[in-house]
Amino acid sequence: MRKLMIGAAVAGFLAGCAGEVPLEEIPAPPALSEMEAPIRQQYTARRAALDRVLADEGASTTERAEAFGELGNWFHAHRIHEPAKAAYRNAEILAEEDFRWPYYLGHIHLRQGDGPAAAEKLNRALAMQSDYVPAMVHLGELALEDGDQERAATLFESALEMIPDNARAFAGLGNLALEKRDYAAAVKSFEAAMKQQADASSLNYALGMAYRGLGDLDKASIFLEKARIGGNIDRVQLAMTDPLIDTVNALKRDRSTSRVRQAEMLFDEGRYTEAYDEIQRVIAETEDSADLRFLLGLVLRRLERFDEAVQEYREALRLRPDHSPAHFQLGIMLAQQGNDAEAEEHYRQAIEIDPGHRNAYFRLGRLLQRNRRCDEALPAYEKAIELSAAQVQARFGRAVCLLRQNRWQEAMAGVEEGLRVVPQAHSLRHLQARLLAVSPDADLRDGQRALGMASRAAGSKVNVQQIETLAMAHAELGQFDAAVEWQERAVQALSQGQRRSPEWASERLELYKAGQPTRRVWGEGEPEALTDLFPAEAAN
Repeated sequence: MRKLMIGAAVAGFLAGCAGEVPLEEIPAPPALSEMEAPIRQQYTARRAALDRVLADEGASTTERAEAFGELGNWFHAHRIHEPAKAAYRNAEILAEEDFRWPYYLGHIHLRQGDGPAAAEKLNRALAMQSDYVPAMVHLGELALEDGDQERAATLFESALEMIPDNARAFAGLGNLALEKRDYAAAVKSFEAAMKQQADASSLNYALGMAYRGLGDLDKASIFLEKARIGGNIDRVQLAMTDPLIDTVNALKRDRSTSRVRQAEMLFDEGRYTEAYDEIQRVIAETEDSADLRFLLGLVLRRLERFDEAVQEYREALRLRPDHSPAHFQLGIMLAQQGNDAEAEEHYRQAIEIDPGHRNAYFRLGRLLQRNRRCDEALPAYEKAIELSAAQVQARFGRAVCLLRQNRWQEAMAGVEEGLRVVPQAHSLRHLQARLLAVSPDADLRDGQRALGMASRAAGSKVNVQQIETLAMAHAELGQFDAAVEWQERAVQALSQGQRRSPEWASERLELYKAGQPTRRVWGEGEPEALTDLFPAEAAN
């Protein structure tokens, strides 16, 4: 695998996260010079956006993953599959907990007819986002092709529990029934699919074969004739709503001649001042809209003109009060400015308009948690998790609130559930180690296990909190000399640039010197927010 040369600063960032990360080079599209000008401009904008993010030493791994993923989306939309796969693989490496990237890879493998590779990636995606119905349906169809009837049935039935009118899932059950020669069940399933998509000639053929199996030759001949006229007697393949693929397909639409699109391209390229000027010209000369004001707010935020960004988000909402993204971004800005009451109001309005806005639920939960309102924060976190099982940030926040309420068993159960869904969630693994080391509940404590987990983390570049967790584990095992040694390292690191270390760190050190373990996960004033501990896992 070829390595992407991205500069010392970026390489240092990646090495600090997970050692050497084998990112692939992303080649330019073949015959780029022969493409139409609008298509070339689209590619150039996305490539420039990627290069800009990679050159930004302050960019998070999440931002880098998004940049690779967006370029992969463009290649995917234009059926340039090999560069698309390389971009998605890089995104998957950088954002191991984001189900989109393995899903997109699986989709391309399906297009290329590589069933085993598609199944591997789609299974990974479904493990992270257990409620994503298109992944269930694709995997059900692959299982049926492989002869795994039991798994196929489970996947199709699960899909229908989530979306009762999914024609592809009904068709899958129909094909399964045909294989079992249960023709009555096949007819029932195919007719349910036909109800959702009556113009599918492939369904006509499937129904004809099912009626033939039942011995109803009159109905069989009617449907088989329809299928013959329709010219499609292949295995049932139906359209299916797939939000991720809809995102890809939207890139095929040529909007490059629009001045609004020009402003968007400038924004994507990081040319924020030019984007600002272009948007102002469009507003003055031709049109004004909530979407333009929202884009202007995003530009001003990047220019660090925060008060003006807030004004533009407000203007977007004046023009269109139901603009959920504007409510959400305004909430973020207000929370950063310390205006929590109004921020909460806008998060709630974003959710009311878009009940599937998982990040709005997460941000609301974190704001409520910060204000010691865990009774209200917990339902918000739980809804975020319901919408996205792989939402690590919400799982972490939920555990923090449960710990504040001394619900240790529930907190540990939630952390363990999160690790089953997202095994590589470093923040949850770190919290699990702390709970094993310091829980007041003796049934939960396991110092040896905590030490093993903390020691593995200490083998790479770690933060101060992880060093303190190692000290906690040693103290729980009665190894106070080692606990003191590690805690002194933490105190020294925390004292850099300050007159003295935080009280909670010094208090722990005194406990260990006195031969006593700690029974507190965090000290008063110690950072609990996920963004402080593991920035790469923070929400956008």
